[in-house]
Amino acid sequence: MRTELAMDIAFVTQYLDDHIHFRWVDAKAPYDKMQGLTQTPLESFCQRVLDGRLPALIPSMAALAQTHDVPKSPIPIGAYMAVPVRLKTGQLYGTLCCLSFEPTPSLDRKALKRLEMSARQVARLIEQEIGWGPVPR
Repeated sequence: MRTELAMDIAFVTQYLDDHIHFRWVDAKAPYDKMQGLTQTPLESFCQRVLDGRLPALIPSMAALAQTHDVPKSPIPIGAYMAVPVRLKTGQLYGTLCCLSFEPTPSLDRKALKRLEMSARQVARLIEQEIGWGPVPR
């Protein structure tokens, strides 16, 4: 997904024990070290998208920062997308997010729909892992 959307980092988070856990990260060094880290929801762009404080599709973080309260980030974020990962029970597992270091004006609703489709696939894989779905052969 990261390469298809021409983003620099893609990751899946899990919401657990009042923290956000980075469960899977696709990025080049040194950002691949994000896997296994945790953060509080207050620091999270993902949480702000879920809460509706930030849009799910942000082609230019700099432009958005002129009209929204955007948290500080240790990573340069030029563009960002985030969608929820929901299990078949409706329970929120976490989010599927991706970002680019530079603004990406070409990000559009079609890209967001692709990310949403990927989030549904991630949910199916998680359900298989925990024994809720068919086991692939």
